[in-house]
Amino acid sequence: MNTHDQEKYLVHAMNLGFSNAADSFSKLLRTTMKVVNSNSVLLAPSARYAFLSEEEGDLYVLVTKIIGEVTGKSFLILNESEAREIFSSLNGYKENNLQEAFLLEIDNILSASVISKLAEAFQVEIYGDVPRLMKLNAKDLDELVHGDFDPRDPQNMVFSNVSFQFDAGDHIHPQFIWKISHKIFDLT
Repeated sequence: MNTHDQEKYLVHAMNLGFSNAADSFSKLLRTTMKVVNSNSVLLAPSARYAFLSEEEGDLYVLVTKIIGEVTGKSFLILNESEAREIFSSLNGYKENNLQEAFLLEIDNILSASVISKLAEAFQVEIYGDVPRLMKLNAKDLDELVHGDFDPRDPQNMVFSNVSFQFDAGDHIHPQFIWKISHKIFDLT
């Protein structure tokens, strides 16, 4: 498989994972949720990109390490408005720790769905670690994402913009940044 085909294969597997996550959310929330738009772009290994600075204000960033034969991290990024939309689905639960636990569960479902599709597609044993939640200002996002760069293990970055739609017509549009070891392409 040439490099272009490998990249398309990776993005396709990730998009299938987002669809599986929507199915899982539907069961969890007892409502219909579907992916109405999903765009993922594979970016050059470990380069810096301006899109990280487009967000403004405070963000919720959920970080999940990818562990196994191929390593990496996922960053689920929600702005305040998206987080409020998610919290509104909790039927009145206003407790901060419950809201944060719900965000962690959402990340767990999303990350696990995509990681399992990647494992299946590339026939590799990988899994996601326990996610952690960070609250930070958008200006600090670039440093978080690029802060642990290891030149001995170049990582490709995949930027995903996904739109999920609920039964009631509400949408959430989280951003995902995936850092995945370039070694994944050695497996195909």
